[in-house]
This record gives sequence, structure tokens and C-alpha cells, in this order.
Amino acid sequence: MRKILLAFIGLLAFGYANAQEYAVKQNKFKDNWFLEAKVGASMFMASDWNFDSALKDVTSPYVGLSFGKYFNPIFGARIEVGAWQLKNKFNEQGLDIDPLKANFIQTNLDFMFNLLNGFGKMKVDRKFDLYGIMGVGYMRHLGYVNGVEDYGFETNKMGGSRNYVNTKVALQGQFHVSQAVDINLELSGNFLSTSFMQSSRKFNGYINAMAGVAYKFKKRGFELGEVVEPGLVASLNDEINKQRGIVADNEREINDLRNQLKDSREENAMLNEKLTEAEKNKGEKLHNETVITYRIGKTDVSKEQLVTIYNVAQMLKDNPDATVEIKAYADAKTGSAKRNKYLTEKRADTIVKILTENYGIDENRISSTAYGSDNQIYDNNDWNRVAVIIVK
Repeated sequence: MRKILLAFIGLLAFGYANAQEYAVKQNKFKDNWFLEAKVGASMFMASDWNFDSALKDVTSPYVGLSFGKYFNPIFGARIEVGAWQLKNKFNEQGLDIDPLKANFIQTNLDFMFNLLNGFGKMKVDRKFDLYGIMGVGYMRHLGYVNGVEDYGFETNKMGGSRNYVNTKVALQGQFHVSQAVDINLELSGNFLSTSFMQSSRKFNGYINAMAGVAYKFKKRGFELGEVVEPGLVASLNDEINKQRGIVADNEREINDLRNQLKDSREENAMLNEKLTEAEKNKGEKLHNETVITYRIGKTDVSKEQLVTIYNVAQMLKDNPDATVEIKAYADAKTGSAKRNKYLTEKRADTIVKILTENYGIDENRISSTAYGSDNQIYDNNDWNRVAVIIVK
């Protein structure tokens, strides 16, 4: 049981790390609660029965009711109340006697882990989800139905009404019929003290197989957005401020030239030439050197930065003699040198592919260099996950 607990804690840690790449935009305390009713069967697994008599001798009905909440697309929790009867089959001295029957009621606190979102790509609109569940709770032994008559024991020597700790591991498949309704199939393994059903085995336990219907209360579902690293935001803000300063300098220069044109007709031609040159320089300063930034381990250009490559392509189309150089870098504190070299090659190749395939730029006008993490252009380590595009 300890190994199962450690494995589940490992799943929670892995899912939490995966969730850090996303931000849940909607998840207030009143959101994403659910109520589920379920029916099924319980099979006692620590008996002297064989499989020929399993359904008849150790299987009983089971009913349950769960109430819980999904905290985010990976984690959830619920409280479940279930009840009915367990059966234990004995073959005392070779005699095939009726099963021992005990009524019970149990309450469990279960923790839920979405395996598809935890290990795969995060999605909030699947038609099917698979959850791993682990729980612990209280189980009340309500007494034996046939202890005295069939076995000749006194009830108080066979357990009677007692309290037990019940632990659980389970898998639940959820079919999302609508935003409000799920059809669930669940298989759970439950572990108990050996005294609950007077078994001679080392461990007691039973399996529940259940089908249920869950109703989810408003508001339902989640909205996801990628988490932006603070260092990346700061570097982008610095670059934006730098470009704004360049624009302001050029605007002042253009206005000065226009004012001079008003003062002297004789200098009009010369000033117009300077004005044209200043406006041309304004464009060059804005686009001559641009930067594409990346998150850790990523090589694709984000949707927000595709406009940068579009502007580079337009400049190359407007200036047929111009060429472009791409320099790709990776930060030194993440990954191995070999891995970082590969990342920068992919980053450079992706930009070349967009320029040639999307905008028809001749590949002979493009050169690229992948520096890996050996060459760091910024003092701040996180800023070095970039590709610098230089139009010449």
C-alpha cells in the first residue's frame, strides 16, 4: 500500500509540474462542483472460493453517492458514501457451506488525477477523460447476517459492529454527454483489515465495478492560457520601450526637417532629401534587427510573434537586394550543450521554413547559424532563448 501511495504522490507532482505551463482563467470556489450517483457490484477478494462460484458466492450489489469539485483540468477531489453487503466464502474442512455475509457503510475522501491531461496535451473539451483515484476513509461494519446460524460462532467473537479504515485505488472513465452530464464507469480496489470478514489471508480487500451518472453544477469547465515567464515579459517590455524610443527620435528628426523646410525655400530640396532619408532610416531601425523569443524547450514561433517574421518578409520583398541572417541561441542553465545545439538548429530552420514557404523568399538570400548555449548574448540567462533576425 505504501508503494501505491508513493506512486500516486509522484503522479500528483508530475501533473502539478505539467500544469505550470498553463494558466486557468476561470476557477472560482463555486465553480466545477459535481454530484454523482452510481450502482454496481462488490466482489470480496480474500476468500476460499474459486472462479466457478465467484458471482454467486462473493459478489453483492453496491450503491454509492459522490459529491466533489474539480480544482483545475488535472486535479479534483470528492467525498463518497457507499453501502450494501460483503460475502466471504469458506470451505471449512472441505464442506461447501453458505458464504458469511456482513452489511457495511463506508465514507471515503478521494483525490482525483486526470491521466490524459497530466501525461498528455492539456485539453478542456475532450469527449472522454480518464482519472486515477486514490482515497482513504471510514468503514462501518454493521454486523453479520448469518454468523451464528451457519458457523456456530458468537457474533462478538467474529467482529460484530466495528469501525475500520478503508483505503482505495481506482480508475474512472468519464464520457461527457454534455457540459452538465457525464456517464462514468469506475473500477476500484479497496483494502481492509483481515478481521472484517474473518479471512485467513494476509490481506483483505474487495473490488467494486460501478456505472454512474454525474451532474456538474454551474459554472462548468475551464479556460486555459499559456503562462508567460516573468523574465520573458521583462525582456519584451525592454525591447518595446527601446523601439518606442527609436520611433520618438526619428519623429523628432522628421519634424525638425519639416520645420527647416518652412524657413528656407533655397534649402527645400536638400531638406526633402534628408526627410526621405530619415523616414527610410526609421523603418530600418525598427526592422533591421528583430528578436524572436521562446519558452524553455520550445522551437515553434508563437502566434503572437508571427507578425515579426511577416514584417521581415515584407522588407525583403521591398528591397530585392537585401539578405537576412538568422542567429539562434539557447540559455546555458537548461539542458545539455548537445540538446541546446539541437534546439537552436530547429529554431533557425523553423524561421527559414516560414520565410521560404509562407512568403516565397529565395533561400539563397537567407543564412542561419545555430549557436546552442555556448554563445550567450545577454547577461540574463533567461533572455538567451532567442533567435535574432538581421536584415542587411
